[in-house]
Amino acid sequence: MGLLRSLFGRWEPAAAETVGAPEPQEHIPPVFRVAALHAPLVQVAGTTTFCRDLASKLAEELLAEEGYAERLVTLEKHPADEHRPEAIDVLHESGQIGALPTSATHMLKVEFHVPVQVPAQFFASDTPKDPRLDAWVWLGQGKPEWKHSRQNRPPVTTFDRAAERHREIQALAWEGLADNDPHRQQQFGKGFVDGVHFLETVEPIKQLKREDRLADALALCYLAIQGAEQDPTRMGREPAPWYTIRAAIIHRKLEQHSEEIAVLQRWLDHCPAERQQSSEVWQRWSKLSGLPD
Repeated sequence: MGLLRSLFGRWEPAAAETVGAPEPQEHIPPVFRVAALHAPLVQVAGTTTFCRDLASKLAEELLAEEGYAERLVTLEKHPADEHRPEAIDVLHESGQIGALPTSATHMLKVEFHVPVQVPAQFFASDTPKDPRLDAWVWLGQGKPEWKHSRQNRPPVTTFDRAAERHREIQALAWEGLADNDPHRQQQFGKGFVDGVHFLETVEPIKQLKREDRLADALALCYLAIQGAEQDPTRMGREPAPWYTIRAAIIHRKLEQHSEEIAVLQRWLDHCPAERQQSSEVWQRWSKLSGLPD
């Protein structure tokens, strides 16, 4: 579809790049590394929010080194208290620069208050507000397999981050269609409508809404709704509701009351009765239809 290509360009397969990094120290507990194999490359959270001050200072230092570095960092797990939930902090020699995301915290088998060292990759950007730090840690075995490099830097702006996520989803969809397994090919194929897989539409819909191109965003929503309804992987469950809710929001903004109700009803018609009333779609539909809570 030309609209998607005009927003974020076309995905083309590319060879993965592996960049060397400092070897982690030998005292890293083996159980930590085994548990981490599920998702070995993890972006550090909090470098632009709750640890912004220290992270920004480190970014300022790195800008003198072309804004790139690979170093060891320390991970330390802290139990939940009245100030914050359980977390694995990411510590640089200057202090805490972030934390692992919640999903990684729950996945890793790390003892409380027992520091472990892992390789980290840092990118510094000179933004209008202050220097920005983006960081990743490698939790797998062997040399790190970084997604980005000194030459291939991560996106910084909202648009560029959305474009990268869009290309990743495109790659997933089209690789599934080209899979050697005929069953998997068929599964992915049914999610396509007019040459676009419904998963590909998420970032374009968000971008079109940011640009106030509501008619185009709505057209993509309905394309995705059809693809989600055709998706065989839902196996009798409800279609993915995100696209329906976005369409309803746009209809409301356009003051299209009957269309808003209709798109919500369409999703409910494809949802098993026992799963309807716990959904956000039902909550929206019942309020519009005047049903009691």
